[in-house]
Amino acid sequence: RGAGVVPVVKHFPGHGSLTTDSHVALPVQTRTVPQLERVDQRPFEAAVEAGLPAVMVGHIAVRAVDPGVPATLSRPVVH
Repeated sequence: RGAGVVPVVKHFPGHGSLTTDSHVALPVQTRTVPQLERVDQRPFEAAVEAGLPAVMVGHIAVRAVDPGVPATLSRPVVH
């Protein structure tokens, strides 16, 4: 931060369980909202609680929240 670099945690809402490369195709997260909250959201919550100032959103479709829309363009996913 002292050098003008903003640290971020990425890629919300969780890219670790997906096998599709988001540079080639749109990965689709098929977990339910309770599963996302229990598994995928926890690292992001911890990072924010630890003081990270920003979260980078991944180019991932979250079927349970906004089907077919990449998280990067989805207000429901981001908010």
